[in-house]
Amino acid sequence: MSTSFPTRSDVPGLCFMAAMFLGFGLFAILKPDALRSGMDNFANHWKEGIICSALFVYLAYVALSR
Repeated sequence: MSTSFPTRSDVPGLCFMAAMFLGFGLFAILKPDALRSGMDNFANHWKEGIICSALFVYLAYVALSR
């Protein structure tokens, strides 16, 4: 693994990620039913195919190989 120090060019991406996490957290707190139904719809949509499971297998392979 490489170690690198953050630079000033990393700031916009970090701020964007922080805003997205904050927005998701607020949405989860304010509308938990909508979040639950959205996740259920996503799971039902991908239940029929193997594309999503192949993606998870690939992500696990990449994570464990490093």
